[in-house]
Amino acid sequence: MLLVTIIAALAAVMLFFKPSKGIPEIIIRDPKTSADCLVSARYHIAMGETDQAIAVLAEGKKLLSSESANEADTASYHRQMKEMYILCAKMLLKKQEYGSALRLAWCIQSDGSEKDFATDSLIAMIISEHACHEAFVKEAEEKLEKIRIEEIFQKAVQAMNSGDFQDAYAMFESLGKYKDSYERLTELDRIIAAVNETTVSGNGLPLDVMSSRINGENVAVISVGHVDTDDGKYHLYAQQPYESGTQGVEVAAVDVSEDQIFIFPLHKDTKDSVLFKKFTVVGTVSGNESALSDSMYILNPEECAEHTCARHDEGLKGIFPDPTCFLNNSLEDLGVEKACYNLPLGLLCDGTGFEYEYNGRKYTFNAEIIAQYDYLVTELNKRDIQVTLVVLNNLTSDKTLIHPDALDGTSANYYAFNTATEAGVEKLAAIAAFLGERYSDIGFGTVDNWIIGNEVNARREWNYLPNIPVDEFAAEYEKAVRIFYTGIRSENANGNIYLCIDQEWGRANSDAVHYGGKAFINSFHKSAESCGDYCWNVTVHPYNFPLFCPTVWSQLNESVSVTHNADSPYVTMKNIDVLTDHFRGEEMLDPKGCVRSILCTEFGYTSLEGEEKQAASVAYAFRQAELNPYIDGLIFGKQTDSVSEIEESNMACGLLDPDGKEKLAYKFYKGIDREGAEEIRKEAAEIIGVDDLDSLMTPGSE
Repeated sequence: MLLVTIIAALAAVMLFFKPSKGIPEIIIRDPKTSADCLVSARYHIAMGETDQAIAVLAEGKKLLSSESANEADTASYHRQMKEMYILCAKMLLKKQEYGSALRLAWCIQSDGSEKDFATDSLIAMIISEHACHEAFVKEAEEKLEKIRIEEIFQKAVQAMNSGDFQDAYAMFESLGKYKDSYERLTELDRIIAAVNETTVSGNGLPLDVMSSRINGENVAVISVGHVDTDDGKYHLYAQQPYESGTQGVEVAAVDVSEDQIFIFPLHKDTKDSVLFKKFTVVGTVSGNESALSDSMYILNPEECAEHTCARHDEGLKGIFPDPTCFLNNSLEDLGVEKACYNLPLGLLCDGTGFEYEYNGRKYTFNAEIIAQYDYLVTELNKRDIQVTLVVLNNLTSDKTLIHPDALDGTSANYYAFNTATEAGVEKLAAIAAFLGERYSDIGFGTVDNWIIGNEVNARREWNYLPNIPVDEFAAEYEKAVRIFYTGIRSENANGNIYLCIDQEWGRANSDAVHYGGKAFINSFHKSAESCGDYCWNVTVHPYNFPLFCPTVWSQLNESVSVTHNADSPYVTMKNIDVLTDHFRGEEMLDPKGCVRSILCTEFGYTSLEGEEKQAASVAYAFRQAELNPYIDGLIFGKQTDSVSEIEESNMACGLLDPDGKEKLAYKFYKGIDREGAEEIRKEAAEIIGVDDLDSLMTPGSE
């Protein structure tokens, strides 16, 4: 609600960033709350009053501490405060007020936001500023030998190197005294111009899109930078995921200025909806029409959600349930708190009986399949079990959802989602919105987590596209994940969206078959950031290496294959800390500065070499997850053995044998989080041959 209030006010007052006689004087003169301060600061920025904006933001921070704000509102305030600092800094740089820009950097650092400070575009801007000033020192030494400017610069640079930004900014500001006194300082103008060029955009384009957010029934897109256009206008285009350059439809235009805000209707769930579009500033310069900025999708689809419901994040233990699990009390007996189930879209879309209209188009879904999932989700919720669904793209007679490049006759288990055509994008968006609404607060059960695809880095089998480099493959997949993220969270703001990888982590890419999970994740992240990062999450299937190895504590060639090195070829429950440590790195944090949610949604161990080994491995895996604070769930991959898997793959990974008889692993998994868990861990330690199971645990670096 805080964010809605702020952005609504922004839309009312922030027509332009530069002062204009046409801007009405709408300002909260005596702000009483932190929300008031944000509105007031936005107004001051719109009027070009950076000093006043900074002052009112500081006052808002004081008010926030006295308001007993919850964690979400506090994070929202600090995020918006930082965004406004960045805008102010860029405006100050344009005015050549370098010292004041440096002071803003110091303010962010002293505010205790080191993580954000280190990863934010503002630090890159200040670093480039620092480098240019160092170049200025060299220029001064060569051109201005008769003045004392060199000494000041040396002291200022030294202060910056030691982190004393206050002293540095004062010294840099004092240098302005010399400019009008020496003709040869015309070289300084050239250097200042170079600084301005380096701080406009990090993408080589003259404009930089800073924000794209829903504001009530509108969207507000903010960009900064400047280039003169033939018609004196900047035009904002809404584009499909597969469009680029000057493609798309114009949704807004503003006069050329240093900073811009475009405000236009969202049109949610109409034929003119821009909810799933990305936005690019376009203009004509010297007769050539081209993209003037990077592109950005809407960053807060949850702002328009109407079916948000509470999550059920209690507990760690979960399972892929048998189809017959509701005919007995097996789930209650095991005490699982999470369940995972597959949802092949081919089943949903191949059939009739259920009509659904979205964005002005009508779709037909299979009513029987919907009824089955309604029953499944509702029954699991009745047992206080959190539900995770895996969205899979299987081939059916209707190929709309299959990426056209994947329709080359190759047979695969599942295929890449179609983000390359209008029909594919529109249908994926409709399915995402339908699922987000259906399994929220309207009476058919609640799905908290949505996994988009299965072991997607195993391209050839599980997310088929022809052989392409990992960056291209990840970029196509990221488009699909963003569509589901936007569609689901625009209905239920608390729905979490996950991507999925297998246990092949640091293995070298083999484009013909698979990509290493780490390389794939990094490429995915790069693609997401390029158009506005969002709160995607990750699931992993940390099976042993090789799959049929029954002992998690002792795997094949583990000194090479399963290590605690960041580039370990495989990630299993023995070294799952490798994955969680990777996601704890600052560059991998979500836009809120938090570690992304991590689920282990499929794991298991065969009992064909003895039930004791399987049971001890189950206890080991659970304890490893229990001690790692960044693992939010552990889903055992199979409730009952599959006869076909035993015959074909030599794998008997169920907790029950094919006849439904409980194995020792069932006993261990049932009791591992209850009273008596310590006895189970002792029994597991005896099987493994150690005194204490915890002596083998590696919960990750602090």
